[in-house]
Order: sequence, then structure tokens, then C-alpha cells
Amino acid sequence: MEPTKNEVLADVARQRARTVALLEPLSPQEWDTIALPGWRVREVAGHLVASDQGALTGRMLRMGVRPQADGGLDAVEAWNETQVHRWSDRPTAEILAGLRKWGRRSVAAFKAAPGIVLRRKIPMPFGKVPLLFLGQIRVFDEWIHEQDIRRALSMDPSHDLASLAAAARALQVVMAQQTPVRMPDDTKGTAAIRFDGVDVSPLFVDLATKEFRFDGGNVDATVTATAPALLMSAANRDAWRDHEKTGAIRIEGDRGVAEAFLDAMRAG
Repeated sequence: MEPTKNEVLADVARQRARTVALLEPLSPQEWDTIALPGWRVREVAGHLVASDQGALTGRMLRMGVRPQADGGLDAVEAWNETQVHRWSDRPTAEILAGLRKWGRRSVAAFKAAPGIVLRRKIPMPFGKVPLLFLGQIRVFDEWIHEQDIRRALSMDPSHDLASLAAAARALQVVMAQQTPVRMPDDTKGTAAIRFDGVDVSPLFVDLATKEFRFDGGNVDATVTATAPALLMSAANRDAWRDHEKTGAIRIEGDRGVAEAFLDAMRAG
């Protein structure tokens, strides 16, 4: 089932608290460690603040809904890159204060919005989505960036079940929006996507119609994965085939159908 408004609010607040707790004790050298190509830990944190700020002020959304020639995902990414650098070189205490401030404002904005407003769909480069989707993509994106930082600093992944389940639920919603455009038009078959180790409902996909749903019957293939393996693969941090080699991703049934889904799978 799709998460409720209260569940998304709790997930957003929990993930931001994890991010702040991760960043607070870091040394100056760790803040300056490269976490992603061209981004230090500072830039990753700045990106999170700028994304909240841009979403709440509407600036990022306006870039995302404009025609692709001067808008769309490319424009959102270009705009975000400029905003990141408005934050990244500030004192770390100020970046942390920004994370707390804009995190609180994000939760407050969603909390104040009536359900009918949150269910209203807005155009994005990958299709129309309800406003609540912005909270879900924030949970997914921030969980992934937490792992980027942990990997860069050689830290333990620290997967507590509540945060892991929240990220897995967010992944289901985000990849259902962003994967269909990557599926070849001649792909056929049905697949179930199940998570190991977290209490998250399975997701079903019809590759021919490119439709995702939370209820399904018989399928041609079943993909069972640990949440971290599927999350990091969907975010293009890891290759899903590498996780299959370790047993973190398992395929049953029609392998061609499963591969077609996993090769197209994308979120974030």
C-alpha cells in the first residue's frame, strides 16, 4: 500500500534527524571529503538544504515543469548545482542549522496541507505526480545521500529497520514514476518486487503496459532483494548484477522479464 500522509511526514522527519546526527560529529577534514564526483560532503549537505528550500519556495518546481528546451530534469539539476554552492562553503554550524530549519519547514508545510491538496497532481518532467510525492522522493534521495557520505568516510551503513522500511516505501513510489520511460516498448511480462528483512508490501509491474500496482496475482518473475541492494541499484550507485552475485538480489521465474525490469529500474 502507498504510505499515508502521516507516515510520509514521520519518514521525512526521521531521515532528516539521521542526516543531522551523521554530520554533527564530523571533523573539518571529513566535511571536505569527496562523496560524489565534484561534491564533497559539504556539497551533499548543501544539496539537501537547497532542495528543501527550492521545493518550498516553488523555484525548483517551476524549473521542473517548464518545457524541456529550457526546463525539465536537466534544468532542475543545473539550478540545483548553483544553489548547492550557495550553501556548501558556509560554516558547518550554519549548514546544520539550515538542515534543521528547512527540514522542520518541510514537515510543517505538508502537515498543514489538507489531504485533497496533497493528492492533487502536478506536472513534472517524468509525468504528473501528487504533491505528497515530493516528501517521498525527499526520503529516498536523502537516504541515498546518507549512504554516499557513509561510503566516502568508510563508515558502517547503519541500517535501522524503521529508516530502511521508509526508504523502501519511498523507492516503490519513486521508481513507479521514473522507471516506465526507460522500459523498451516491446517488453512483455509481469514481475513482483519483494523486499527481504523489512515489512514492506510487494510491488507488481506489468512491463507491457508499464503499470505499477500494489495488488497482483500470478507473475512471470519475482525479484526478491534486501532493501539496501535494491535502493542503491535503483539510484545507480551499484550494479544490480553485483548484488545478485552476493545473494542480496534473487530472481525466480522468467529471467528475461526480471532482467528487463532491473535494467530499466531507476529512481532519483
